[in-house]
Amino acid sequence: WIAGTLRTHLELTGSAVAARLLGDWPAAAGEFVKVIPDDYRRVLDAARQAEAEGRPVDDAIMAAAHG
Repeated sequence: WIAGTLRTHLELTGSAVAARLLGDWPAAAGEFVKVIPDDYRRVLDAARQAEAEGRPVDDAIMAAAHG
């Protein structure tokens, strides 16, 4: 997904940074990290745990969302 976005950006803007990243994509890909809010991470983790334990996912999400 990121490589495709970079390719589009390069085509539209001629970005030297995008060209450099795509030129050595295997190395560059390892430098990207996914950033998400802590609260959203907590909700995702609670949903996965509830699903694994066979508990209602919606209940776990609501409990996690409210702290």
